[in-house]
Amino acid sequence: MLKSHISRIAGFMHSNRNGWLAAASLAILAALASTLASVGANDAFRPQPKRPQTPATKTPAQANKTYTLYTGLWRTDGSFVSTIRIKNVLVVAPMDVTPVIFMADGTPYMLSPVHIPVSGVATVNINDALAAAPPSIASHNSQYGSAALLYSYSSPGHVTASVAAIDAPRSLSYTYPFVEPMNMPGHDSRQVLEGLWWKRDQAVTGFVTLTNTTDQQRTAVLTSIRPGNNSSQQQFSLSPHTAQMFDLREFGGDIRGHDNRAGGIRVEYEGSQGAILVTGGLVNESEGYSADLPFWFHDMSSSSPSQITYASAGLMLGKPDPMMMPGFPSETTFSIYLSLRNATERPLDVPLQLNYTPEMGMGGAVPVTRNLPTEHLAPFEAKQVDLQGPLNAAELKNFNGSINLSTSFTGHAGILSSLRGVSIRPAPMCSRSAPRPSAPPQANSRTIGVSQTGTTPCTACGIQRVRRRTFSSPSITETALASTRSLFTWRLRPPL
Repeated sequence: MLKSHISRIAGFMHSNRNGWLAAASLAILAALASTLASVGANDAFRPQPKRPQTPATKTPAQANKTYTLYTGLWRTDGSFVSTIRIKNVLVVAPMDVTPVIFMADGTPYMLSPVHIPVSGVATVNINDALAAAPPSIASHNSQYGSAALLYSYSSPGHVTASVAAIDAPRSLSYTYPFVEPMNMPGHDSRQVLEGLWWKRDQAVTGFVTLTNTTDQQRTAVLTSIRPGNNSSQQQFSLSPHTAQMFDLREFGGDIRGHDNRAGGIRVEYEGSQGAILVTGGLVNESEGYSADLPFWFHDMSSSSPSQITYASAGLMLGKPDPMMMPGFPSETTFSIYLSLRNATERPLDVPLQLNYTPEMGMGGAVPVTRNLPTEHLAPFEAKQVDLQGPLNAAELKNFNGSINLSTSFTGHAGILSSLRGVSIRPAPMCSRSAPRPSAPPQANSRTIGVSQTGTTPCTACGIQRVRRRTFSSPSITETALASTRSLFTWRLRPPL
């Protein structure tokens, strides 16, 4: 009986042992599955090695759009070489930009895309591009025209660019920015641009260029404005993407008179801002002098006037900074001149103010601010201001360094169309090396300027002429002014 009882217990234990083994096996498998699941979950959040992937499709809000920038003028006449400088503002991605060159008759010439790395810069030589143009484009070649840049991104404003037209042998240069038109509500209406020309000397002449950036026919009205609202007006029709260049004397802007030292130009058209671009320049080829002719938007709305400040910064006066002396002869000096224009039918008072940091021997390095006499402008008057007397009165007759010039007034943008301070070193050019004036570029000419670099010396005296141009910071409260400093350097070397 005891044996049978033990046998039953043994059988029960054997049976339960099989069950326990099965249960233990299930428990181990469950633990292993849990561990694998945990590892998988951790891997899901752990950074994975980068693998080539097909870019995900962007949502409509992120989809790329094509944006276009325009500039109003390039030139290849004479010895001008025009170069486009493109900057990728993005710091997170490279950019592919496609340049398009428009001939004066509006014929487009699309170049190959330019790959610009992150925060990179690229240049495009227009002369070289025209020289390599196919026959279908070459038959439309002109000595001037406009240009556009196309790029794709999810938002605008990531490309900046400018075109520089430089004639090194004649020491002439012009720089014009690319602009990205913004179609804003209410801006498709009458646009008014105000310009100012001035003469540093009696031999200065100038030109104005109108460029239609749209696919539609446009009409522009140019008015040459003189004091007392004495003006002359002409109307010009512009086919899509065409450009027209005019001598200032062609539409009543004769600037050859002895007392005619400054004047105004007004351009009006119907459309959005940037539909017509206006560029221009001043030139005295016998001296190697050139300067961009500024144009600014004139706010003609009935909105309340506001406080506006214009400023020119870093105008060089007297002898150059010792850090720059290796590039200038010891007798080099700089002077400053100022041109102002009242673009309204009412008199305008223009208070002037300058500030500078004295030399260490003149009271330390504490900035000094001085008020200059207020300039009184008659309706529509443009004039050059003689600053030598006010500077002498401000005890700056023998000052060497840089000054800042500013003015503030209450009104609308464009009422004071220009406050422009320019510092140059007046130096006579060797008469034996003076270039002969060239004819204005012709739109239907097929001549292409030859790309040249460096300087051209006078074969008689060995003087080399190099013109440098830099731009100061924009105005204090409104980007309506960029101070231009035209620096002429002369390098002496033995005659060839």
